Amino acid sequence: MVRKQTSITFVPIISNTVVCNLNLTFKTMKHTVDNTTHASTPGQIQISKRKYFNYIKLTGFMRLKYHLLFSFPQNFLFKLFHSDNIVFDFTQKTEQFKYGCLNPTVVINKDKGLIATFTNLTSYGTDITPVIKISKEPLELISNVEIKNGKKLPTVALYMRNVQDEFATAWSDFDPKVANCFTDDLEACNKLLSRISANGWKCLENGLNQIDNKERTGLYYVDLDVELVRNAY
Repeated sequence: MVRKQTSITFVPIISNTVVCNLNLTFKTMKHTVDNTTHASTPGQIQISKRKYFNYIKLTGFMRLKYHLLFSFPQNFLFKLFHSDNIVFDFTQKTEQFKYGCLNPTVVINKDKGLIATFTNLTSYGTDITPVIKISKEPLELISNVEIKNGKKLPTVALYMRNVQDEFATAWSDFDPKVANCFTDDLEACNKLLSRISANGWKCLENGLNQIDNKERTGLYYVDLDVELVRNAY
């Protein structure tokens, strides 16, 4: 039985934004994501400043301002300007696509920008928490790939904790972003796509089959084969 989570609150602050699959051996310090976790299949892709500006619809003088500002080294930039919302968000998107978890995604409605993404929200233990998230992305930003309904795309996601449940063994939500919306490097995007397993795509397909209204955005808990989910990443 599919179950939709109706309300999600995402607070983009360092202590609550994490990448999937708990692992205490990852030691690289990051600016905007939890340093105690790492992704089982990290994105490891670099985003484009130009595409990021297009994504947030930044134009005119403000676009020029941040273009110059982002020419500084990221560590220096974040240290001085982390309270600036755009600086923080750009840093987080950069880290999302580098450290976040790669997931299978398919276009549901290209005209509405609707996509569906599969992941396993389990953060600790052997139980599975398979979900499908239906969300909106500005697919019109993708100019070097033909976008049509059913098109497979790679997304990279950050995962969020329920801060009121410190003993939770699953993330409360995840935030998948389409790689092609943030870079025109088609080779890099295709490499991401090739890294997604057949089991991952099967989980997405089987999960979507359980959702009646595929154009209603939200997080849907689905019932999938345990071994299929465990071998999806």
